[in-house]
Amino acid sequence: MADEMDLAALAAGEKDLVQGDFRQANLVGEDLSNRDFTRAQFDKGNLQRSNLSKSVLSEASFTQADLSHANLEGCTGRSNWVHTKLTSANLRNVKFAQSNFHTCDFRDADIRGADFSKANLIHDNDFNGVIANDATKFDGARILRPMARLSIFANYRLERGELKRIAGNEIPPVDEIEERRGDLQAALTEIESTLRNLAVQNDVQPEHGGIGHNNPPPEDRLGADEIEDGEQALATIRGEVLADNPDKHRVVDASKVLSKIAGKAADLASRNFGVFTEEFSKQAGKSLASPAGITALYLLFSGQWANLLNLLVKFFG
Repeated sequence: MADEMDLAALAAGEKDLVQGDFRQANLVGEDLSNRDFTRAQFDKGNLQRSNLSKSVLSEASFTQADLSHANLEGCTGRSNWVHTKLTSANLRNVKFAQSNFHTCDFRDADIRGADFSKANLIHDNDFNGVIANDATKFDGARILRPMARLSIFANYRLERGELKRIAGNEIPPVDEIEERRGDLQAALTEIESTLRNLAVQNDVQPEHGGIGHNNPPPEDRLGADEIEDGEQALATIRGEVLADNPDKHRVVDASKVLSKIAGKAADLASRNFGVFTEEFSKQAGKSLASPAGITALYLLFSGQWANLLNLLVKFFG
């Protein structure tokens, strides 16, 4: 059972809880963040939805503890986890190098940016549905061959029972990451500007008026709803580019939206390319609502999306 004085110290907000005894304690939803739990015992404790973010867990024990939906973001320390439930837990940026994990339930946990270097993962841990990214580290972790085939270990090969990062999949240096981030932000600004110009054209009538082969009808342009979807998709991508732990799945979904719009823009540009070549020189500097101006924007958008997509692949892998 938990030590009553340790529980009182915990409730009082004390930071130094080294060697604290919290066995079988009911800590559901409790704020346990920014504490020093070095060598503390949480065996058989109920820590569902608790917040342990940025706490020190060096040599702490969580045997048969329930930390489902708990927030451990930024926790540090070599620690021991046996039959621990970590379902849907937030393990972003944890530093659990050399920790021991024995028959733990990681299902649907978020381990983006987590460091499991040289951790012991040999004993039947469940990683189904885990959310990881290229910044998740398993270098030198010990693991059994069947588990090493899981997609979260795709950047590694198994060598003498340990995970070794495959050449070419190394995590880029911080300065290189920031350079790529800057390139992406610049590309996003350019394509956002083009979409705004296209949005304006939906409300502008061509100077010469009329409908004909030199004045495509509204159905031959990107619709306002498509442009709005594109703007929302770009905003989503920008948010993930700036995030400390970007969600690759959201970027992929947004990219699908933009690829569809870019495909239509390219198709519209090809249909009106004759008009573009005929009128571009005489329309230069005039209203972009002209067929030539709109076609130029479609061509520009398609090219900018191709460039942005290439930068996204380099950044997110």
